[in-house]
Amino acid sequence: MVDFETHLLDKHQLEFQGSTGSSGVSDAIDDIYSDTVIQGYHYALKHLVPIPPFISCGNQPKHFYLLLKSSAVVKFQEIRPWCNGKCLLPRSDRKNYIWDLMNGASASSSLRSAFSHCVQQVRSYDYHHYLCLLELPPSMRKAAFALRAFNVETARAMDVASDPRVGLMRLVWWQEAIDKIYAKKLIEHPTAQALSSVISENQISKGWLKRSIEARINDARREVTDIPESIEELEKYAEDTVSTILYMTLQGGGIRSTAADHAASHIGKASGLLLLLKSLPYHASRNQHFSYIPVKVASKHGLLVKDGGRSEILLDSREHLCDAVFEMASVANIHLQKARELAGTVPAEARPVLLHAVPAQVLLDSLRRVNFDVFDPRLSRGVLGIPHLWYQLKLKWNSWRGTY
Repeated sequence: MVDFETHLLDKHQLEFQGSTGSSGVSDAIDDIYSDTVIQGYHYALKHLVPIPPFISCGNQPKHFYLLLKSSAVVKFQEIRPWCNGKCLLPRSDRKNYIWDLMNGASASSSLRSAFSHCVQQVRSYDYHHYLCLLELPPSMRKAAFALRAFNVETARAMDVASDPRVGLMRLVWWQEAIDKIYAKKLIEHPTAQALSSVISENQISKGWLKRSIEARINDARREVTDIPESIEELEKYAEDTVSTILYMTLQGGGIRSTAADHAASHIGKASGLLLLLKSLPYHASRNQHFSYIPVKVASKHGLLVKDGGRSEILLDSREHLCDAVFEMASVANIHLQKARELAGTVPAEARPVLLHAVPAQVLLDSLRRVNFDVFDPRLSRGVLGIPHLWYQLKLKWNSWRGTY
């Protein structure tokens, strides 16, 4: 890969100086998308002035490169050799490229803003997964951030709404937005715009998106006293809302692997269960109910009270609550173990996507350190209960080793 530095030499010429490096073309997105460069490109193309972007590769010939497609990931395509100071691209072809480039500039700016919004949303509200996405290959990040931002939008819909009905309306809006995206209709929402771009460039299954939003809607329609019967119900909810994001991220990266999908299923279930456990104090403070502890588990540990056909989980004993959390966390641990047992059959290119097992393991270890007391304040420190640096080192270590 090549790093590009941009320099507007004069009003007749725009030159990209190439140098060998390891950070890749994607690291130069900010430079390439700067107003100065775009304007310089437009001026030069408009006046059909030779534009010699080139890469110096020892004795290799210099080649003419042109920005063909405006998107959050810069795409270059070799067109014709640049020979003897003249552009060999036919004049008729130049006009087509000029037209495409000029019309794509404003769309590019809007799309770049949309993806920037996605990155900020994930960084602000899903930080531990944000750090995971930074370990992905640059070619996969665009789809991953758009999908994860969609997950943030739908996961927070009920939490940010003052009235549950408003939150439900927001989720229904997203359900309809997915249909519009696949119908290629314009939606004035940055996350939806980014998602639309990703779907148009990658074969993202509509079924996974619909399954995710429908699970959120069904959960939002539950009464706070409508408690799941078993852990299996929560496992299904976790797969529908978490595993599906991993499935689609694999699709966005062009990865087709049954083993990777199987591992993603287990990781999603583990992550979903553990995050539900971590959220128990929040939901208890919000509606005074522990609606994510299944009836069977609560009854087994003496937390369930039935009154007039209604079931309610009471916090009379912190010890009993810890026992219930331990039982659910043990199920999550089994899923993580099963995912790792598949590591030998998972293709190398899929493993960065499966790094989401790392934050799940970190949260599981943090719960173990506090004896599965979800009210222990240490769980809210740093990232999932451990210092930021230590968390990042864990991610880097697993990324470097190709493990999860």
